[in-house]
Amino acid sequence: MANKKEMSYKNTIISIIFFMGILLLSCNNLTLDDIYKNENLPIEAKGKIKDIELYKGGGITLTISEDSGENKQIAVSRKFRKIVRKGDFFEKEKGTNKCIIKRNDSIIFLDCFTEIPSELRDSIEIEEWPKEVKGKWQIRK
Repeated sequence: MANKKEMSYKNTIISIIFFMGILLLSCNNLTLDDIYKNENLPIEAKGKIKDIELYKGGGITLTISEDSGENKQIAVSRKFRKIVRKGDFFEKEKGTNKCIIKRNDSIIFLDCFTEIPSELRDSIEIEEWPKEVKGKWQIRK
């Protein structure tokens, strides 16, 4: 009887170690710095907003229908939630944090990602809109 309990205990320990190893090996080792430099900022998108997906916690993903017919998805700041609509024209400059939304004869300049921590913002020198033009609807010229 002691042998069966001992074997069961050993098998349980081995199983736990095995699954912990799998979890540790499968973890994505990207830092926040990597995510912004290699995934978020390099994205370029230009076209009409086809769909807006809202996520629990305030996350937003826009589906952009580009002129080429390709659909591209881009995550943006939760502040877009109250501003953006389906059918708006959206543009994000490659390698920057600059986004533009055009609606009828109006335009608004926004930073795509506003939740970037200040220490990270300083370390990767993010190009953003000047405060004077950012965040307010203007007549397009």
